[in-house]
Amino acid sequence: MCRYALSCCVLLVAVVVGFITTLAANDELRSAWFAYVFSRAKAKQSEGEVRTRCDLLDVVDGGRVLEIGFGTGANLVCLKERSAEQLAALAEWIAVEPNANFHPHINASAVRIFNTTADRLPFALRVAHAKAEDMRDVVPDASVDFVVSTHVLCSVDDVRAVLAEIHRVLRPGGKFVFLEHVLADAERHGAAVAAVAAAAAHHGQRHDARQARLAHLPRGADR
Repeated sequence: MCRYALSCCVLLVAVVVGFITTLAANDELRSAWFAYVFSRAKAKQSEGEVRTRCDLLDVVDGGRVLEIGFGTGANLVCLKERSAEQLAALAEWIAVEPNANFHPHINASAVRIFNTTADRLPFALRVAHAKAEDMRDVVPDASVDFVVSTHVLCSVDDVRAVLAEIHRVLRPGGKFVFLEHVLADAERHGAAVAAVAAAAAHHGQRHDARQARLAHLPRGADR
């Protein structure tokens, strides 16, 4: 019996190691697996997490909205309780997501949250395949009123490039609304945030950093 149990354990370890090795070597498979796991995890958001997100997004009250790192569309739930007039004020919500495996989940989430069909959503939802570091092919200069980023900057390849793109796409008077669960390197990224804010002020733009509302959740708990 002991030998059988030991053999099963060895086999299980070999399978797990083989699976992890395969994921590490295959970008496409890894992206698909991440989307699969993440979509199920986000279906079980805690009440506190939802409240934090929704309080932050209260400021997003209309116009064209760009959300980077859209994932499965976890922030859409914050729009569910808005009135028809408030939703009508949203001209467009642009969902930028570099992992194409998330795209089917985005429309499915919207349909489920608003209990309707994809062609009858209360506002225009456009899914754009791009990385936040380079959105020139999907978002023109000075074309959006809000940029939303929740738990995304911790995982991008180049924070400075993302901030530069955010500055590029915001209209004068536009707002950058973000939430993070880890602290940035004060010397590297803190200076970058300050530089973008200063440049925005020079051009008449307003970026709501909402530093006081940072949610310091465990690393990996959310995107």
